[in-house]
Amino acid sequence: MRAALLVAALFAAADTRAAAQTAAPAPVYEPGPGITDPTTTLHPDPQYTMAAMRARIEGTVDLEGIVTTAGVLSDITVVRSLDAVNGLDQEAIRTAQLWRFTPGLRNGAPVNVRVTIEMAFTMTLRAVDDPIRVSYRLDEGVAAPEIIRRTPPHVTGALEASGFQGVLEVDGTVQVDGAVKISAVRIIAFRDGSPDSRSLAEDEVRRAIGDWKLTPAKKNGAPVPQPIKVIVHLPPD
Repeated sequence: MRAALLVAALFAAADTRAAAQTAAPAPVYEPGPGITDPTTTLHPDPQYTMAAMRARIEGTVDLEGIVTTAGVLSDITVVRSLDAVNGLDQEAIRTAQLWRFTPGLRNGAPVNVRVTIEMAFTMTLRAVDDPIRVSYRLDEGVAAPEIIRRTPPHVTGALEASGFQGVLEVDGTVQVDGAVKISAVRIIAFRDGSPDSRSLAEDEVRRAIGDWKLTPAKKNGAPVPQPIKVIVHLPPD
């Protein structure tokens, strides 16, 4: 009898430990009374895929997700699709994963809050605060490069005369010596310009960014190559 009671007590203790180790998931709150909404601190724009550009798709992807107490967006789902074939829905999710937030509050404490986000895709040029935007897709544990010298493209001479107006996307790699090795330059939005303006714009952007200098990305204190994406609006005004 005493042995049976001891066995029962051991099982009860094990159950208690297992319950303690399996913490209940943190509650998720809906926006409303008593909840201070999250606010964005970093919100890069989504980028067109080449297939979607060729198809000239424009519109909005509606996303839903949870802004966690860490200020990141989790559990992202598409609630209204724009394009699941040419990659815009996937690009909207990828971009939302890069957004950062000041978390929502309840009684002054950070809480998880469900939010909806609209990702707009338009091929019409928009006014921007900075005509050059830089982004990185960092692996875990990698510290981002920092720009030391950022040479802007110069819209002069033949390029100026060509009347080019558009947006270019540059893909490359920040090498361990801090130089940028460019792998591709493409036009993602085009408003105006002469027939040769596209190649002139691509050449000038390639020249300018090829002159950039950065501190290399680092992992565990050692320099590592890091992919970089640069969006350039021309002319910059």
